[in-house]
Amino acid sequence: MLNLTYPLIDDEFKRFCAGKRGILLVEEGQPDFIEQNVNTILRRADLQTRVHGKDVLPMAGEYTGGVVLKGVARFIDIYAPTLLQGRDLPAAARPAASGLAVLNGNPKAFAIQAASSEVQPRPPSFCTGCPERPIFTAMKLLERELGQHHVSCDIGCHLFSVLPPFNIGATTMGYGLGWAGASAFNTPETSKRTIAMMGDGGFWHNGLTSGVGNAVFNQTDNVLLVVDNGYSAATGGQDVLSSKAINPIRSTNNPIEKAVCGVGVKWAKTVTNTYSLAQMRDTLREALTTKEKGPKVIIAQSECMLNRQRRVKPQIPQDDCRRRTCGARALWH
Repeated sequence: MLNLTYPLIDDEFKRFCAGKRGILLVEEGQPDFIEQNVNTILRRADLQTRVHGKDVLPMAGEYTGGVVLKGVARFIDIYAPTLLQGRDLPAAARPAASGLAVLNGNPKAFAIQAASSEVQPRPPSFCTGCPERPIFTAMKLLERELGQHHVSCDIGCHLFSVLPPFNIGATTMGYGLGWAGASAFNTPETSKRTIAMMGDGGFWHNGLTSGVGNAVFNQTDNVLLVVDNGYSAATGGQDVLSSKAINPIRSTNNPIEKAVCGVGVKWAKTVTNTYSLAQMRDTLREALTTKEKGPKVIIAQSECMLNRQRRVKPQIPQDDCRRRTCGARALWH
């Protein structure tokens, strides 16, 4: 059901729970604030629907897919145990005799198998139109020329690069620690420069000191690529120091390139359009092959598409939006 994290909408819960014996609430973390609130709402309304949560799910720890699966199985076992035994499954999903032998007679495995066949795989990835996609496309193109380099990642949207189709990234330490994580490679024993990744949010969080300052102080000869999409995008689109938005109560429009040069970086370049594959590739190539020693920083700028849509859409008249949509559909059809 749809609701709010806080405050909860009482009437929605009462309508949803009316006539139900039990509901399952998946609330990660402890204390179980929402579970307590829902119990209060139902008891005050004199609804006897039982609320399950921490009784079938763990009190602490991450609710991974496997953890939630076990909790859902316990919940179903309370109210509809025959579903787990396969007796109430549709005929097409019931295990055949030969299948029982293959799965050692586990009817639950057949239920999972039947459900999973209906679910299309959707691995985590960048948003459609994300300006970070061409950054990693440029890195893959450069791999064909220069071979692979050790890539030290960071926490943020760009971490999707470790998954297919890019498969870029070797290590991750924490938020703003992309370049600090590559500091062990500041040695003449390595034949290639490493590439460290960092988002603008992580950069301002602590990357300027723990990463850039450390690299300048130790005269590292490696490369940092800062993804500057205009916001702390991974946590909801909050403004940061380098955001280009005009914020009446925050100081914005402080360039990252100016900040890194301020702590001693001599080689710093800003790419203002990450969608230009040629520009991204050529700048990366220069950073990895230049004979100039010392820390090298590339700032790759393009606005987060989600925040751009939120910013631009209210400025476009609705009639114009409809005309553009119809026109686009006409072209496709």
